[in-house]
Formats: sequence, structure tokens, C-alpha cells
Amino acid sequence: MIVLFAILATALADVHHMQLTRVGNYDGVKYLADVSIGTPAQNFKVVLSTTSANFYVNSAYGKNFFNSTASETYEKLDGKFVEKWPADVEGIVGKDTVRLGADGLVIPGTIFGQAAKFRSILLNYDVDGVLGLGFPALAAGGITPPMTRAMDLHLLDEPLFTVHMKATNGLVTYGAVDTAHCGQILAYEPLTSKTHWQFAITSVKSGKYHSTAKWAARSDTTNPFIEIPAPEAAAIADAHGAKFDNGRGHYVIDCQAEASMELMIGQRKYTIEAKNFVVSAPDGRCVLALKPLNTMTFGYVMSLGVPFHRQFCTVHDFGHERIGLADSL
Repeated sequence: MIVLFAILATALADVHHMQLTRVGNYDGVKYLADVSIGTPAQNFKVVLSTTSANFYVNSAYGKNFFNSTASETYEKLDGKFVEKWPADVEGIVGKDTVRLGADGLVIPGTIFGQAAKFRSILLNYDVDGVLGLGFPALAAGGITPPMTRAMDLHLLDEPLFTVHMKATNGLVTYGAVDTAHCGQILAYEPLTSKTHWQFAITSVKSGKYHSTAKWAARSDTTNPFIEIPAPEAAAIADAHGAKFDNGRGHYVIDCQAEASMELMIGQRKYTIEAKNFVVSAPDGRCVLALKPLNTMTFGYVMSLGVPFHRQFCTVHDFGHERIGLADSL
């Protein structure tokens, strides 16, 4: 019996949680998490990103920054750190002990970027950095991502993490499926990329719009919207009577519209309901949570941002190279 309790305690110790807090308005919403670096710990608020594999924080004066001289466990490394997306940053590289979340997934010897020059995300909101949860191939300069480091050190019960998002907060569970906030796994889908959390969608329906093309869809926790090629976005918006506002760069829609989007993923249909697809703006108007991709794209591609993650829990499974989907409770 004592041995059994010891085994259970060890298993529970390998599952960790990280609270998420929403900041920003409808078109710039981000979910922030608390992390700490160094000894003694220095605390930061970072954006969770499934489209990056890099972990970096501000090291420049003028806002909350990492002070390497104040950490007893810090080690400076050679080389420079550069990432163009999602924050467009440059800086140096260091190694230190990192803690993810309040209950402390402690990852010693984590390599991270110290951003000295930055634009985009680090200039907005109360954001100190970005925590990338992607595959190592995405990491700048061959840096080992925090999740890879944690798995290499056998710090997790399983090589995966679960993302659960709600309107004002959320939770990341490292090392296990989140059964408290997520329903039963509906299905696991194989990844179609070795570098991204990307999987296939074989049908998209929204209003009178219907596409049976094969879409390449990516999990993107930093994106406030669903993004698709401009012609497809325009067709879906038209199907719901939404009008493009050039000043905003968004589709304005009737707040009472029951607009939704149905995605065929594997053998199941997943619907992003109106409560997540039609969002309120501060001026009282509403916008369709859909945007045209602002980059040159070829074929049918889709960035599944916050609306998708509010509707469904996503289980990002490194070990089996797959993504699991469950209803968000």
C-alpha cells in the first residue's frame, strides 16, 4: 500500500498546471501566463504560443526585464537570438532555471532568449515575453525549447500539454489531458507537419459557404481570430451579411447573427458556435471572428486562433505527433 501511494504521488508530481489570464480587446486578445526565471526567481507574464518554439523575455530597461546579474544560476551563452514571429525580437541567449506556472514545473538549464530589441507583442499590453510550445525545428538557432527540455529530463508524466481557454481565463496542463475542464477526447488527429501543430480539415461550412478542399489548419493560441485566405474570408463574411470595415480591418456583423463555422476534421464535425464566432467590440458593434490572412499564401490554409480554442480543448501530443480535440466544459 505504501508503495502504491508513492507511485501515485510521483505520477501526480509529473502533472503541472499554468493559469492563463485574458488581456486586450476583441482584436488584440492575448492569454498571459506567469513564469519565473533564475535564483531568486524573477517573475514575468508571457504570451502562450503554439506557433513558436522559443522562450524569451524582455531584457531591456523601460519595463519589467530579466536581470541576469541578479540570478545565482544564470549562465550566458554564445550567439544571438532572432525571431521574426510572433514578436520580431533580437537579443542574446542565456541558460537558467525556469518555472512555469504557480505550482512550479521547474525546468533547470533552460535556454531562453533575452530580448533587447523588439516590436509587436512586447510593445503591447502587460507582456514581458513569449513562451513557445512548438516543435524544436521551429526554434531559433537550434535552441532547445522548454517543453523539449522538460521531456528530455523526464519531468512530465506524458509528453503532451492541454490548452483550455474561456472568455476571461484559461489553463494549460503539462503532462496530462485536462479532464477537469475538458470533456472526453472526441478524436486524435495526426499532424501533417513535422514543425507545426498542423492537421487536415476536409470540409468547411459557414452559412451558404461550403468548401470541400483539403485545408492545412494550425493551432495558434496567439491569434485572436480564425484566419484564412482573403477570397474565402470574403465569401464566408458575405454568407452572413458581414461588411468589411477598412478602418478596422475586420468584418462588422449584426450582434444577433447566429453565424457559426463547421469544420470536418477526420471523421467528425466540429462547430465553432456564434458565442465564439461573433464577438463584441468596445463601441457596441460586433465583428466576425474571421480575418483574411495578411501574408502571401498558396492553397487552403487556416490559422485556428482563440475562437477555436474557446470552443474546444486541444491536446498537443509530442510523443505521438498528433492533436486531440475535446469539448470545452
